[in-house]
Amino acid sequence: MFPRSELDQLAAAWRALDGQAEQAGWRSIRVEQGSCYVLRAGRRLPENLEAILVGVNGARVPPDAQLPKGRGFTVARADIPDEAGRSWLALYREAGADQGFFEMMAADILGVLRDGESSGADGLVAAVLARVIAWQEFMRRAGDGVLSPDEEIGLFGELCVLRALLHHLPCHIVADAWVGPLDGLQDFAFPPGAIEVKTTAAGGPFIARIGSLEQLDTSVIRPLYVAAVRLVQTSAGLTLPDAVADIRCDLEPDTSAATTFEVRLARSGYRKESASRYVRRFAVVGMNYLAVQEDTPRLVPTNVPSEVRSARYELDLDAISKDRADLATVLKTLGVC
Repeated sequence: MFPRSELDQLAAAWRALDGQAEQAGWRSIRVEQGSCYVLRAGRRLPENLEAILVGVNGARVPPDAQLPKGRGFTVARADIPDEAGRSWLALYREAGADQGFFEMMAADILGVLRDGESSGADGLVAAVLARVIAWQEFMRRAGDGVLSPDEEIGLFGELCVLRALLHHLPCHIVADAWVGPLDGLQDFAFPPGAIEVKTTAAGGPFIARIGSLEQLDTSVIRPLYVAAVRLVQTSAGLTLPDAVADIRCDLEPDTSAATTFEVRLARSGYRKESASRYVRRFAVVGMNYLAVQEDTPRLVPTNVPSEVRSARYELDLDAISKDRADLATVLKTLGVC
């Protein structure tokens, strides 16, 4: 029996496999099996590096030269003698790479496997490789592991909305809905609707930065709300690590939701090693939910010339005085409460 969370489960398996060997290859044990996949925790020998091995029934796996490499971990084809009949991908940590990030990425891949079984063998392999590439891109952008001041405020606002959602919905639903860190178009997805979070700590009008023509496009996602979170910097407020700690406490009873939260938090660019760098304290002075309607001022693909392929723009949320709702009403409209 493995420990309770995915992270603990994988870490325990790697500890059990720890050991030196001279012969090249893999040492692994099975940790989970789905209808068309098997996941094994392993170590690459003789380097003794942590790995996960994904076996998919009947999948076509690209040659090694076409598989993602770099940014601290490598993907390669693998042969597992006692697991015949499956195509195997091995994802392993390179020497000197951050072990904590690798553990969270491995747990994230497990989630991809569970969610993607319906896409078929080749689709499942493609989903795993796409998620690995997304992690590589995140690590490229992460730099020194410290969020910029604007990113700090943006994440604080998302966590404020996340904690508000926890007062209305089960932990696992809220954690799964937080898709912004996974490059989701909006921050919280409740199909077919969504909530996009905008946060400001500036005085004056609430000016929200809209990242694309699609972000407020209700022709694809509806109902759609913008959560406008206004902060003030005050010595009586919370730091970003304080906000993270509060949510960890809220999620502690649900270990699966807690694991999902940690993975998404890592993908957002927050690292516990940098927690001491976030010293600003914020308090929420306003949190409004604005319904995006057909007549809401915005730029979307249907109201700009076809020659305009992409755009980023600013929207004065204070100037949109109608279509505001409380969170309970929002969730009822979204069909989740």
